[in-house]
Amino acid sequence: MNKNKIILAIIAGILVFAVLAFWVLLNSSNPGQQDESWNAPFTVWIYGDDQENFLEFVTKFKEVYPKHKNNNFIVESFSDYEEYYYALSSAFSSGRWPDIFTLNNSEKESIFENQILALNPNVFSPNDFRKRYVWVFGDDLIQQVVNGEEIQEFLRWIPVGYETLGLFYNRRYVKSSDLTSFSILNNTIASLAEKRPNLIPLGLGNGSTVSWVADIMTQFFLLEDGVVDLSSLTGPKIKESLSLYFLYWDESWDNKYNAQFESMQATGRSNVDLFSRSQIAIIPGYPRLLDKIAEAGFSKSFLLASPFPEYFQWAGKIGLNYNYFVLNKDSQNTGIAYDLFAYLSSDNGASQYLDEHSHYLPALLSLESDLLEEKVDDDYNVVLWDFHHSDSDLVSFDVGVKNIFDDEIVTLLDTPNNYINDFEVLRQKLICISGKVTRLERLSQSCQ
Repeated sequence: MNKNKIILAIIAGILVFAVLAFWVLLNSSNPGQQDESWNAPFTVWIYGDDQENFLEFVTKFKEVYPKHKNNNFIVESFSDYEEYYYALSSAFSSGRWPDIFTLNNSEKESIFENQILALNPNVFSPNDFRKRYVWVFGDDLIQQVVNGEEIQEFLRWIPVGYETLGLFYNRRYVKSSDLTSFSILNNTIASLAEKRPNLIPLGLGNGSTVSWVADIMTQFFLLEDGVVDLSSLTGPKIKESLSLYFLYWDESWDNKYNAQFESMQATGRSNVDLFSRSQIAIIPGYPRLLDKIAEAGFSKSFLLASPFPEYFQWAGKIGLNYNYFVLNKDSQNTGIAYDLFAYLSSDNGASQYLDEHSHYLPALLSLESDLLEEKVDDDYNVVLWDFHHSDSDLVSFDVGVKNIFDDEIVTLLDTPNNYINDFEVLRQKLICISGKVTRLERLSQSCQ
């Protein structure tokens, strides 16, 4: 073979290789074209939601996407975030990972960040996402990457619903107009203390007897101007927010919740138990707290709910809680995942999911008018609208490392002898650990 023929053969080989490479790239960037004959188990790990309810949702999904009717879905559900955190870590290190998993919005940077596969913007348009979802999700879940002189946007997460705190109250003692701001709430507490000295007005104080106390505490942080995370919670803002919280704990003021602290600890009772026995007039919580209230036997006739109060009526920041679905970058089932995400982000699919999880407010704007008047539980006159804040900024408060914050804030609130200094130590610890595990910063520095 002469020199020219050799060169032509090399060029032809390069062209064939380039075409094959382009074809592989094209198919890998379009997960929907994955071979439908792939029938490996599709694994979903969720936190905070019921396993059986999710499997019911999968049944509805298969009806809409019959090509997946023979796919085997394995769903694992975790109720404890620390257990979930360590199980995910073990799964990824051992190669036994889920195809889809959920993360919580209270960690802006997750240790699992690099395990997430970005969604193709031609399939899940960020601009379309902004138009269709409650605005806070666009701020939280759309990421930007600078590519030369261009900024590219893409979604990495899919939400379905969210929760905001509200106040459950006994309508024999309280009406909704008594709860619209902290100043009005405090007047209500003073009035109840005078009229009903044996009744605790508000079931709020220490940590271990208050349901969802970590999230309630972050809501008090958000009352401070400019505070959205631990880094912005500094100096006087720590004292002001913690002092307001401990006002309801203080036995020298009208609320006197902690007068019952020792007996509650000894008997294993919570604020929900005392509320259901009409020993407390009001308790804070997410819509899902209604499950515990019902289990404790609260009267169906006297329970109502109202949005969590703000410093001033109809003004301020309200924290929200939600879990979002992400696709594992190592999944071999991306075709199923994209179809499942498409269904979750459709009106029909999201409605089906929310039917199975009735405590969530809808993330899709198109579903608000239909679902906000839905009852959280058919037996009680509590609807999702009771937790809705149409005139407030919704904020995801960043606690750095959720499992540590949730655990240690309880201890701090139970033993508040030097709470301002103790919280500053905890705040610095969380910022330090978060930097280590998400950005590998200052690895030799002690965070204790």
